[in-house]
Amino acid sequence: MLNINQLISQAKSEGVHHQSALPFLLEPAQFNGRSALLVHGFSASPEEMRILAGHLCSLGWRVLGVRLKGHGTSPQDLRHCRWQDWLQSLEDGYEVLADGSAPIDLVGQSTGALLSLLLCRKRNIHRLVLLSPFIKLAHRLAEHTGWLKYFQPWQRRQLTPEQAQHYYADRPLAGIAQILRLRDQLLPQLALIENSTLVIAAEGDQTTARGSAAQLFSRLGSREKYFHLLGPEVPHVLTTDENPQLETTCQLIGDFLQGLHKL
Repeated sequence: MLNINQLISQAKSEGVHHQSALPFLLEPAQFNGRSALLVHGFSASPEEMRILAGHLCSLGWRVLGVRLKGHGTSPQDLRHCRWQDWLQSLEDGYEVLADGSAPIDLVGQSTGALLSLLLCRKRNIHRLVLLSPFIKLAHRLAEHTGWLKYFQPWQRRQLTPEQAQHYYADRPLAGIAQILRLRDQLLPQLALIENSTLVIAAEGDQTTARGSAAQLFSRLGSREKYFHLLGPEVPHVLTTDENPQLETTCQLIGDFLQGLHKL
């Protein structure tokens, strides 16, 4: 069985140097008997899930923030990763938490949400939270990245110095093509996913196509599922302080995982 020290050692051996890009495990003062696996999004790092992890830990969860392979090192590393490599990162995180007794809840942001859905098909997951999940990306050329990557390898964006510590400014189109392959692998399986699920999306999401999260939600096979749409002031990433409704978001997730369905 893997442990958190092994995950950290593996990350360092792959070139992770910044502390915020390492996987992390938070142990609660009073354990409620449950664990949570948190999954960041594409070109991000575990730091993206740190605030939410602290909130869940304060409620008694043992929380692991996993690092997806190719993240927290260099964009060049990410360029050569497949979606199967990212899914294996979730498998490794699950193994750290799995001790045969504590139920494991799963929270994924964006691409991390899609990976979380696939993990539900392979592992025993208790409750599932999907943050800004999608079926379609907003950019009109996103569906063509499979061949565009040969002509324009990178999508460049402006980041603040603070953001640059946790995100890649250069995102490989080869990685976006892998996201679409991941989505295509997932779509036929959505109706087979029966976990109790909370989906949170935002009207201000500029990354995914409008209504995409609702479309994914409608295709889930879960009998118990809840959809919450935040306002136009809320961006794609829901787990950092760039979300003006971060406190509300954390509250919604905590209430759902505790079975307090005030949605």
